[in-house]
Formats: sequence, C-alpha cells, structure tokens
Amino acid sequence: EKETLFNELKNVKAREEGRTKIQVVEIGAAHGANMAYYPPNIIELICVEPIREFEVYLTQTLGRNPHVKCRELLVGGAENLSVIRDNQVDAVVSTLTLSSCKNVHQVLREIRRILKPGGIFLYMENIRSPNPFLAFIQYLCSPMYKFLFGISLIRNIPEYIERAHFSGGTTQRIFVARGIPFLLSPHVSGIARK
Repeated sequence: EKETLFNELKNVKAREEGRTKIQVVEIGAAHGANMAYYPPNIIELICVEPIREFEVYLTQTLGRNPHVKCRELLVGGAENLSVIRDNQVDAVVSTLTLSSCKNVHQVLREIRRILKPGGIFLYMENIRSPNPFLAFIQYLCSPMYKFLFGISLIRNIPEYIERAHFSGGTTQRIFVARGIPFLLSPHVSGIARK
C-alpha cells in the first residue's frame, strides 16, 4: 500500500519554471522509514521532524538511499511551517504522523498553505476502527498509548482531512495486519488535492 501511495509522486510535475524536480515536504520524517519508497531522482525533499535526536538516524537512512536528496531538515512540529512560503511545494507526505501531532487542524492548515495550487497531500495514518468493538478497545487503551508512545488510537483522520477543505481528495480505508498490533491496524491511505 505504501509503495502504491508513493508512486503517485511520479505523476506530479514541477510547477515552477526551470525546475525539473518536484519539491516535497515530509512531516514527521523521524528516522527515514519512507526514504526507500520515494521515486528516484525526481524529488527535492524537505524533512520536518520535532525530535532533533532523529537527525542522526535520518542521515544514516539517507546515506543508504542516495536516490533521495534532502535539501533541508526542519526541527520542529508541523503546526508551524512558517519557514516555508505559501504555495511553495508540489507535495506533502505524512505517514503515521497525524495521530501524534498536537493540533491536527493546524497541521492540515499549514499543509494547505504551503502546497501549490494543484499540489497533493499523500497520507497513510492509523485511525479509529470502523468496527465498534475494536473502536471501544482503542478508546480504553488510547490514554496509555498517548502516555507511552505519544499517539492517539482514536483520531478520525478522514474527518479531519474532509474538514480541512482539500478539493478532490480520495480516501481509502485499508486494514494492515502484518507486524502491526491490532490496536494500530486500522489505517487510512489517501491523496488530498489543493
């Protein structure tokens, strides 16, 4: 599923004269788990990560993925991307980030602000289960997960995306079972367009 999502970047064209590479911002880059999924030699990446200590691991991961060039690492939360101009980037990527950020509405406002008209927001996030029983278990365990891991199990990410007023977005629910604890297994993957 992640490979399919990242392949969408191959369809994005640089919207700035003289540029051959698309400008992509990844929020919550962490240790660089997504680097292997980026298409080769077509992106210029800006990574946003609130935890400075991940920089060492991200640098190592980038070294193992020479097809990805990270132009800049911004240390801080995605709630404030003021160093990136309005309408500056062609795409924004978020995987398993919206469940841990402090203010989802503000993050999505910032994403819309920095995206160029026609730009895309690719996301894959864990969500509250559509199954009422599992959703109840997630609700009970969410405070513990928030305390231990800093993530929410019960955010309704599709609703947040809808409220952010992206136009023409598509959302597909999937169930990821392999290697993921059942409380985290409900996921949404999608593309939202500005």
